[in-house]
Amino acid sequence: MLFCFASILHANTESEIDNTGITLNQALINTLKQNPELTAFGYQIQIQESLLTQAKLPQNLSLSVELENGLGTGDFTGLDRLETTISIGWLLNREERSQRVNIAEANYNNSLGEGQIARIDAAAETARRFLICLADQNRLLAAQDALELAKQTVNAVEGRVKASRAPKAELARAQATLAIKQLELGDIQHELENSYTRLSSQWGEVKPAFNYVMGDLSSLPNPEPFEMLESRIKKNPEFARILSKERITQAELNHAKTLSKPQWKVSAGVRRFEEQNDQALLLDFSFPLQFRNRNQGNIAAKYAQIEKLNSESKAIEVQLNTALFVLYQELQHSIHRATTLKDAVIPAITVASNHSKQAYQRGRYSFFEWQTVQSDLLASKKELLEAMVDAHLYVIEIERITGVDLTQSVKL
Repeated sequence: MLFCFASILHANTESEIDNTGITLNQALINTLKQNPELTAFGYQIQIQESLLTQAKLPQNLSLSVELENGLGTGDFTGLDRLETTISIGWLLNREERSQRVNIAEANYNNSLGEGQIARIDAAAETARRFLICLADQNRLLAAQDALELAKQTVNAVEGRVKASRAPKAELARAQATLAIKQLELGDIQHELENSYTRLSSQWGEVKPAFNYVMGDLSSLPNPEPFEMLESRIKKNPEFARILSKERITQAELNHAKTLSKPQWKVSAGVRRFEEQNDQALLLDFSFPLQFRNRNQGNIAAKYAQIEKLNSESKAIEVQLNTALFVLYQELQHSIHRATTLKDAVIPAITVASNHSKQAYQRGRYSFFEWQTVQSDLLASKKELLEAMVDAHLYVIEIERITGVDLTQSVKL
């Protein structure tokens, strides 16, 4: 639905350098390739990948050298009765190391998921900013039409004043309206330039390399049935985030349980007896005495954290279903407003405006009556534009809530 307004707005009539347009598809591609925040997420993924590599490394062995019964006094003078022991020790922590790897893997997978969520968020924000640019372009066209209409009104009133068929006050009012329309046109031109800059900042460009965006707001969305959208609510990125947190917490819980178990330490080596010129094998087992679980607080905290995440997941589901319902109703309402304004209201007011102009020129309508119809026509066109913009914005938010990956619509 997002790409329903991706048709060309107008033909390129100037040189390619002076008049460069950009489509929504191109804007999304630029964002996914060059967005500074997405680049930062790439480094975050590298960090977690490095930590995973670190967690998989086996523990180094320890070398121990022990000298006894030498360099003393009496019978132990010198090195004749020296006993030398060389041993290698290692900690039997395979289960604990495995749990550390699980935690690192969960964090790495979480960073991948966060990166994908960031891509969706960046794409949705680019679509919103693109839509604002497109709306401002249409507002500019509407302001130009309003300015032209104001000029025609001044000319018409001038003719009646010169013919002494209208007071000069009407000409002053028409000229004041013309000046206001000129100011409004300047304001919209200024805002349009800002909108272009905000859009290009999505891919790290301070100065936009384009002069306009290409699209068609009048192509209204055709939304899917609400039940179909509701069935996809579980694809929302927030659920993926909660699930990743649950996996990390579960891995941390398993690690905490492992740490509560005593860990054996084994040493093996050789002892040399200088006096007898003999050697002997040495084995040493170290088993810590544990009278109570020193990690029970951490284990209880992890259990509570898992329950907390489950509650958050349920709360998010309620919030998202409510938001989806409201957005869908607003979308339907915007489409209805736009259709009614386009097919019924504006055509009728246009006819009334034409007749009012003719009636004013013939002296059958007052200037106030003619100006009132003109204002109604401009207001209706403005309302139509806002209704079309709202409809497309609601579509973007609905796609975001239902977990639609906007990046999948772009061929990288």
